[in-house]
Amino acid sequence: RATGGPASKASSRSHRRPHRLAPPGLRAPPARPRRGRPARPHRGRVGHPLSGHGHRAARRRLGRWLRRRPDRWARPRPGPPEPLDRWDHHGPQLVPVVPPLPRVGQLRRARLSLLRKARSPPNPMQAGVVFPQTEIGADVGGVRAYAQAAQDMGYEHLLAYDHVLGADPAGYPGWPGPYTHKSMFHEPFALFGFVAGVAPKLELVTGVIILPQRQTALVAKQAVEIDVLTGGRFRLGVGIGWNWVEYEGLGKDFKNRARRFEEQIELIRRLTTEPVITFEGRYETIRAAGLNPLPIQRPLPIWIGGSAEPALKRAAAIGDGFFPQRPLEGGWPATIAKMRAWREAAGKSWDGFGVEARLNAGTGTPDEWRQTVEQWRGLGATHISVNTMGGGLKGPDAHVARLREALEVLR
Repeated sequence: RATGGPASKASSRSHRRPHRLAPPGLRAPPARPRRGRPARPHRGRVGHPLSGHGHRAARRRLGRWLRRRPDRWARPRPGPPEPLDRWDHHGPQLVPVVPPLPRVGQLRRARLSLLRKARSPPNPMQAGVVFPQTEIGADVGGVRAYAQAAQDMGYEHLLAYDHVLGADPAGYPGWPGPYTHKSMFHEPFALFGFVAGVAPKLELVTGVIILPQRQTALVAKQAVEIDVLTGGRFRLGVGIGWNWVEYEGLGKDFKNRARRFEEQIELIRRLTTEPVITFEGRYETIRAAGLNPLPIQRPLPIWIGGSAEPALKRAAAIGDGFFPQRPLEGGWPATIAKMRAWREAAGKSWDGFGVEARLNAGTGTPDEWRQTVEQWRGLGATHISVNTMGGGLKGPDAHVARLREALEVLR
C-alpha cells in the first residue's frame, strides 16, 4: 500500500488502478477532495468502460472502448436492449450488442449482388465454351491464352470434341464425314491435363469421347486423373461416333459399338466407385483389380451425346446428362418431352438430369444468338456452350473476341 495517503482511499482503488499506485518508498500524491456523496464503484466486471464515476466520463469511456475493442462487446441479457443513454451505475449492466458498421464498399457490393439476382433469368444456365479444335492451331501459347481468356471472362467450363484419325477423302470416294485428315484435333485427355494447370477454375468436359473405339479401363483411368487434377470439376461425355475409319485403325468393331457402349458405361461406373472389382461381361472382363487413385466425384458424371432416337433413349435411361445435336420429328420441345417420358419409364427422375445446349456463334447475329439462348432456357437446359467454329475465324485471338460478343447475349 502506498504510504502518505488515506489508507481507505488507496485500498478502495487498488482493485481498479493497480498501475497508478506509487511504488514502495514513495509518497502518493494527496487525494483531491470530492464534493457531495461519493459514487459507488461499478459492480460489473473488471475493466468495464463504466468502472469510473460520472455520466459524462462514463459515456466518453464507453465510446472509446467500443471503438477500440469492437470484438469484445458483451451480449445483452434476454429481453429488449437498453438504450445507449440509460445506464444504471448502481447495479451490474452489460453493454448492448451493437452491430459493426459496414466496411467501405460493402454496401455497394451488397447492392450490386441484389441487382444481379433481380436481373438474373428464372432458369440460369451454366455457360461454357467449345474449344475450337479445328481452328485454334497447334501453338501452345495460343491454347494457354484461349483457356485463360475464357476463364477470366467468367465462362465456367470448357468442352472439347474427340477424333483420333482423320480420313483422306481420296482413299474413300464419296466420303460423307465433316472432318478429314486436314482437320486438326487435340487429344482431349492430354489437352485437359494442360488446361487444368493454366486455367484451374474451368470445369473440363469431353463432348464427346468416342467410347467404343477405346479401351474401357484406360478411358476410366484417364477420366479419373482429370477429375483429380481439376479438383472434381470434370464431366465425362461419351458417344458411339460415326467414323468407321477410326474404329478400324484402333482395332475395334464398328458394327457392335452400340451394344458394347452400354456395357462400357456400367464398367466405368464400377471402376470409378469401387477400389477393387470383378466384372465379367459379354465384351469386357476384369478380375480382382481396380484403379488408384479413385476420382473425387463418386460416381463420376457420365453424359451422353447423340442424335438418333436410340441414342436419345440410351441417354435418358442410363446417362447423367445429354448433349443435344439434332432434334427428332416435332422439334426440340417434342424431343425433350419424349426424353422425359423415357427417363420416367426407366424409373429415374428428370430432376438432376442435365441438358447442355449449343450456341453456334461462329455464324449468325447477336439477335439470332439471343433467340437460341431463350429457346433453350425455356426448354429447361441446365448448361450452354458457345461454339465459335465454322465462321472462318483464324487463331485464338479471333475466337476470344467472338466469345466476348456472345457473352453479352448470355448475360
